[in-house]
Amino acid sequence: MTVALRTYGIFYNGYIKGAISYSRAAVHLNTLFDSLEEKYIYHLARFWVSDDLPKNTESKTLALSLRFIQKNGAKACVSYADEGQGHIGTIYQACGFLYTGISQKRSFQIGDKIIHGKTLYNICGTSGIKKLRERGLSVSIIKNAPKHRYIKIFDPSIKLLIPVLPYPKKLFK
Repeated sequence: MTVALRTYGIFYNGYIKGAISYSRAAVHLNTLFDSLEEKYIYHLARFWVSDDLPKNTESKTLALSLRFIQKNGAKACVSYADEGQGHIGTIYQACGFLYTGISQKRSFQIGDKIIHGKTLYNICGTSGIKKLRERGLSVSIIKNAPKHRYIKIFDPSIKLLIPVLPYPKKLFK
C-alpha cells in the first residue's frame, strides 16, 4: 500500500475537480542519484484533473504542487507516464522534468490474484520467484506495459547517475 506524503485538491466553483498525491519513492530509486537519501525523493503517485477545467490546468497544478513539495523537503521527484494508457509524459516535458527512459515493471500472479511487485515484496519480504516458490507459492510473472520515467531535481548539487535522454514523441494523436 502506498502512503501519501502530500495530497492537494483542485477546487473549482466549490467542487473538487482534481487531485495530486505524492508518496515516498521506491527504495531502489535512490541508486539513480549520487548520495541522495530515500526520504528526500518523492514519487508523484496519482494525478487527476477533470476534463472540464480550463486549458493548462494540469501543468499549472503540477508546477504549483512541485513548489509545495520542495518547500516540504523534497530534493527530487520521480514520476512515470504509462505508455499502456497512451501517455508519453507531455506534461512532465512541459514542466522541465528530465527523461531517463523506459522502466519495465512486472506484476505477479499468485492463484487468481495479480499483485504488484512492490506489494508482494512488502508482504513476503521478497519478490524473487525462486524464494517465493520455495515457500510453496505458485507464482508466475506478468509483464506490465512499459512506463516512461521522468525525474525533477530541485537541488542543483544532486547528480543523476544515469543518462538523460531526449524526450519521446507521440507518433499518432
